[in-house]
Amino acid sequence: MASSNNNTSAISRFFNGKSVFITGATGFIGKQIIEKLLRSCPGIDNIYILIRSKRGAHVHERVQQLCSLALFDKVRLLTPNFKSKIIPIIGDLTKANLDLTNEDEQTLIEHCHIIINSGASIRFHEPLKQSIKANVYSVQNIINLCKKMKQLQSFVHISTAYIHCYRTDMTEVIYPMNDNPNTLLESLEYFDDQMFNHLSERLAKQYPNNYAYTKSLAEYLLLKQGNSLPIAIVRPSIVGAAWKEPIPGWIDSYTGVTSIIAAIGKRLIRVAFTSPTVDLPIIPVDVVANMTVAVAWITATNNNSLSTPTVYNCCTGKNIKTYLTVEDFFRILATETTAIGFENYSIIGPSVTTITNKPYYCFRYYTDEVVPAYMMDIIAYLTFKKPKMVKLQEKISYLKLSLEYFAQNQWIFANQNSQLLQSQMNDFDRQEFSFNLTELNWPSYIRNYCIGIKKYLLKEDLQQSSIKKSSKYSFIKAKKIRHLLSILFFFAVTWLMRQTFLRRLRIIWRTLNLIIRSYLQQDKKKIICSLN
Repeated sequence: MASSNNNTSAISRFFNGKSVFITGATGFIGKQIIEKLLRSCPGIDNIYILIRSKRGAHVHERVQQLCSLALFDKVRLLTPNFKSKIIPIIGDLTKANLDLTNEDEQTLIEHCHIIINSGASIRFHEPLKQSIKANVYSVQNIINLCKKMKQLQSFVHISTAYIHCYRTDMTEVIYPMNDNPNTLLESLEYFDDQMFNHLSERLAKQYPNNYAYTKSLAEYLLLKQGNSLPIAIVRPSIVGAAWKEPIPGWIDSYTGVTSIIAAIGKRLIRVAFTSPTVDLPIIPVDVVANMTVAVAWITATNNNSLSTPTVYNCCTGKNIKTYLTVEDFFRILATETTAIGFENYSIIGPSVTTITNKPYYCFRYYTDEVVPAYMMDIIAYLTFKKPKMVKLQEKISYLKLSLEYFAQNQWIFANQNSQLLQSQMNDFDRQEFSFNLTELNWPSYIRNYCIGIKKYLLKEDLQQSSIKKSSKYSFIKAKKIRHLLSILFFFAVTWLMRQTFLRRLRIIWRTLNLIIRSYLQQDKKKIICSLN
């Protein structure tokens, strides 16, 4: 039910005095949700985050690293002691009962009101057993925790819009599955990785990867076991850098399209096996965070504890479409990466050719990406530098192969529930927790996205001298160099084909010569024998 007071935030008032438990808090989406809650809901009591030691860093060190990020600069100005509200809960998503201590579990049972599950393994081709542990077993453990909690008001599970991606229409419902998630969870104890890898060929044959399959299983598990709980599911599409807040272009993870943008900016991707008309449904991470917080509020407000989980597709729907096509995305990206000035591995300007013919794509891939990588490594070797381009190109090739399924197909995402949620929010909350993409300016967003990659991921200099527009002369020069290299490559291929043809011609001539000589020698012997 929407608030009648349009001058104050109903969502912020709801979170006053509330405590939230967040899994995946150190992930890309999790960090953004924490920042949004601290900045827009200052009355929040505590934010419990599930965290574990990693790479020798203790839990408290990891919390300190989290709070020192530039992401929290605005919160730091508004609430200097915000760190006191972030309470680490030591645990592990892949272990029984989240590996919680009795004391921590009792704290959540007694004092926590909202759970936001943003933790998951996003590795597309992780072994099936590990993927089930991270994406399905973890959800069962959270469901069990929810059933013990005394003050639970909402449980928001962050999924993906590519659930059951063998369908072309993605409605806001949980689709039934033939596989029983409980049976698979029970088999974790008895089957090893090899057996699960064998099973994945049959179980996940409709899915492009184990990630999509296990996220589908997780939703089905929520439907089967969570019918007495206030559950909602948020399904973002391709999550990209921040659009507006707290920092336009903020990004701290090489995932999905971010790696593609960085590789194009570095001139390492020249061709793409995709249709130019396919939509690229990027959703800014701050939009995902805003919707997640709003969904937590509306789920508690509507007391949705006896119905099935409500699903919210966090992407534009078929009524209002704001996506870019792949062709437009590559065109804008070429302009913006040139203007920003990435430190490049190539003298050729950024441009990506979309190709739908597989043999021609393979030819262009080898000529435009693989051969230059080997050439640059040879030059590095001759100049006593460490060769790295071939290995880098292999990683990019694996990335392109992982995303190929999504670049070849088109989906229609329904978003009636998302639109209904907007209508239930007051004017203030529609601005403060906005997830309306109709005002998104794509060239500006991609420009900030590229700057964010350059600043936060590549750690490159952002001085004014490096952010410059490419001149017409440099563009023409790069174009001429590319044409020159194409001509040289054409002559090299022609020369190799000529040499191969001549070599084969010599072999054929020699073979025929031997046959003729042998035949003549046999005739000569017959004539001599007849004369004798």
